Amino acid sequence: MKRICILILACLFLTACQPTATADNNQATIEAGVKQTVSAQTNQLAIAQTVAAMPGGNTSQATQAPNPVTNTTEQKPTVPQMVDIPTPTATPTPTSNTSSNTPPQIIFSSVPPKGSADPLSGTVKGVNPDEYEIAVYIRVGGWWTKPTFAEPVTLISSDGSWNCQWYTNPNDINATAFRAYLLQKGVTPPAMEGGSNFPNNSVLKNAPMMEATRQQ
Repeated sequence: MKRICILILACLFLTACQPTATADNNQATIEAGVKQTVSAQTNQLAIAQTVAAMPGGNTSQATQAPNPVTNTTEQKPTVPQMVDIPTPTATPTPTSNTSSNTPPQIIFSSVPPKGSADPLSGTVKGVNPDEYEIAVYIRVGGWWTKPTFAEPVTLISSDGSWNCQWYTNPNDINATAFRAYLLQKGVTPPAMEGGSNFPNNSVLKNAPMMEATRQQ
């Protein structure tokens, strides 16, 4: 019986002491939280003072963390635009006095008057000057080849102009008319030695021609 009483007293003692221990634990937890809060505030104050002491410092920077800026706009890669570049067109170099719309022709630019031994000159059109020559004849009673039988043609310059030195005989001064034919190079004109008419079957038949009478 004595032992039972001792056990009962021990249980009562332990029951009485248990709330005290729980209260002590709660108080210790509260004190630790207060100390942690005070320590955090002290650290924030120290950081704020340090930032304020810096040039251009702002205490709000010490207590506020920068908010990251999120760029929601998607950056699309720039695609170079294709530009149509016109292909340069080669411009053909025009051939002097040559035109597809101009028929081959011969023109007198200067006819010496009677009594003059000046050259007979002219131009050609509608042909390549490098591919043609001039056959000149003068009329002194009949038609004669000029300048000479050995040289029956006159060359054409690259600009289409030509000059014939027709005066090769003293009697040539009495010439009353001039005639010129446009012939391709390599064609030999018929030799005229005072005849009244040109041969009908010669190379001159279909060749461009011009005739002029000498004036006083």
